[in-house]
Amino acid sequence: MLLLALVTLTASAERVNLQAGKIGQPGGFGGIPKSPVEIPIVDLDDHTLYFTTSCVGDTLQLVQNGVVVYSTVIASDEVELPATLEGEFEIQIIHDNWLFYGDIEL
Repeated sequence: MLLLALVTLTASAERVNLQAGKIGQPGGFGGIPKSPVEIPIVDLDDHTLYFTTSCVGDTLQLVQNGVVVYSTVIASDEVELPATLEGEFEIQIIHDNWLFYGDIEL
């Protein structure tokens, strides 16, 4: 079931381009899913992530230079990232055995 949340975005919010991969596949990501996966819709405005597609209960990680520098369980449709985080990061959203990932700059 797909749950959509209503969020208010400012004009400066940018859509985060996410890719999808399966966790635990032999040889890494890949394989053909039996049904299409719904990639979350996420926008970034300064240090706030807005989830149009609900990801409540999923794990959010920010990775920099191969190291997880921030991790949290998503509790609402808005996540305020620490203001101390600056630079380029890989954003990862882990849902069951799916990994949604992309690049963001804070």
